[in-house]
Amino acid sequence: MQSRLQKTDKTVAVNIRRLREQRGLTQKQLADKLFVSDNVVSKWERGESLPDPETLALLARIFEVEPGEIVYDAQDARTHGPSDRTPRRLPMNVFSLLCMAGVVLSSVILFALSVKAYIRLPGRIGIHFGPDGEIDLYGRKGMLFLCPGVSAMFAIAALLLNFIKIRWKVNLGVLPVYLDDLCKEEGNRIKIHKLLSAGLNATLLAAQSLFVLLGCYMALQRAVPVAAMWSIVCAVILVPVVFVVASIVKINVIRESERECEDERQN
Repeated sequence: MQSRLQKTDKTVAVNIRRLREQRGLTQKQLADKLFVSDNVVSKWERGESLPDPETLALLARIFEVEPGEIVYDAQDARTHGPSDRTPRRLPMNVFSLLCMAGVVLSSVILFALSVKAYIRLPGRIGIHFGPDGEIDLYGRKGMLFLCPGVSAMFAIAALLLNFIKIRWKVNLGVLPVYLDDLCKEEGNRIKIHKLLSAGLNATLLAAQSLFVLLGCYMALQRAVPVAAMWSIVCAVILVPVVFVVASIVKINVIRESERECEDERQN
């Protein structure tokens, strides 16, 4: 155990010095960027101490590398570092596809309904209704396009979310970790990305529903039912929470399964 700690200290020391010199920084310049003394940097590079997790994350950003490239040597970095640096699209299942289609389609329908109301309604329209359903606040009918505008942004976000290639990061403690690095097996990485896709698309659909409801009732010049409003607000809050909890459970189950398989192979 002691020899492993000594190896880690030495590896971090060598990597910090190498990365600092590659970027043409002196110990004093690096220390200024980290808001520490140059004596602290010197101790790191001599292997007498280690940076704490927050400082390690800041070092990784300064050096423009993964934290694993500071902590591990070249051989271990291939094992613990990013498994795949290639950006990927989120894999879609039926649920994700239906959510994305719902966001886009509802945005189009709301815009068409608002255009029809803009042509039909007078210059001043009701934009707020009292408990009795009567108009208690008027505004210009250009307000009809406020909710469709927000709805269109959600639709664009849904399309970009599902068709743009990107490497997704999550924060575990203070260190950003790529989703690809949470699992070793490609099949498990796909499962996590599918869960991410489902959660994000469901969150967008829940938020979209709120503005579609407001936009439709503004176009129809009716008061929004309180029960419907609160139901959607609760959904907007609960969907991300459920998604985050489900993601944590799923990731832990997958990682535990991979550890058990690794132990079985070693035994």
